[in-house]
Amino acid sequence: MTEFNPQLAAWQSYKGTGEAGVNNIEKPGDFGNYVWQTRVREPNGYEDAMAASLIAAYSSGVDELAGLVEHINANGQRQENDQDWTAQTLVAELERLGSEQLGREI
Repeated sequence: MTEFNPQLAAWQSYKGTGEAGVNNIEKPGDFGNYVWQTRVREPNGYEDAMAASLIAAYSSGVDELAGLVEHINANGQRQENDQDWTAQTLVAELERLGSEQLGREI
């Protein structure tokens, strides 16, 4: 089973024609069942590690930004530039990662 929707990446830059029935992401009756309908690509190692760190933090009961930053730093998840996280850098990175998966900037 495919881990991302390969047609979504092409669709995001599609401008459409205005003709009825032409603006479909898939051809009717000819499409796959993707596990991750909204992914344009598979996550890389950094993104997988970030997700694992967030899951571990939430699973341990962390539910505030300051605690999340503290937990992630304590467990060794570093920024891509190898710096510790701050509340501001974590929020910015989560916004960046989220907007990348949506195919647009927030």
